[in-house]
Amino acid sequence: AWYMAMIAYPLRSGQHVLIHSAAGGVGHLLVQLAAQVGCVVFAVASGTGKMERLKKLGAQHVIDRSVADYAQATRSLLGDRRLDVSFNAVGGSTFKKDLALLGDCGTLVMYGGAERGAGAFGALRFVWRMGLLIPILLMMRSRSLIGGNMLRVGEHRPEVLAECLHGIARANREGWLSPIAAAPFPKDRLAQAHELLEGGQSIGKVSVRW
Repeated sequence: AWYMAMIAYPLRSGQHVLIHSAAGGVGHLLVQLAAQVGCVVFAVASGTGKMERLKKLGAQHVIDRSVADYAQATRSLLGDRRLDVSFNAVGGSTFKKDLALLGDCGTLVMYGGAERGAGAFGALRFVWRMGLLIPILLMMRSRSLIGGNMLRVGEHRPEVLAECLHGIARANREGWLSPIAAAPFPKDRLAQAHELLEGGQSIGKVSVRW
């Protein structure tokens, strides 16, 4: 979250920001980071129980994707404006929808593929739904596409990873960045931890103690 919102795409006050999976382990931190900077935050999650929690984290607009199409809801809330940036951990069909919501000079930050199905067929369907991207069209509207993979950052830019760790530690000490994590599962309950995560009922990080 720190790498994407502070280094790869430094947020600016007043920007309109869409955050997918906003109640997830990365998403709930992105909400806090964007709110701290002074952005207008559109938080997308599933389940009424998460909506009030996201508001408390700083999101001005919360969208329950289990109730309505998130893109239509976001467009309605935006009115005549367009998004400045979308942080997308879903991919698949949301990729084209997010591009349509972006304004000129907008940026789509991809850091996950939650919509990807199992097996080769699931992967092919995932890629098909995203479609082809023509670079010249991005250039003409000054749009950007950024990919985030912290494994690659750690392998090739360890000093950047260190900067992220120092940044989150400082923000936590200052009291404006508070990671949410449920009590760790013991290792013999690994299956239950997966079920909680896959069921979409968790908020923040799900951890297992070995």
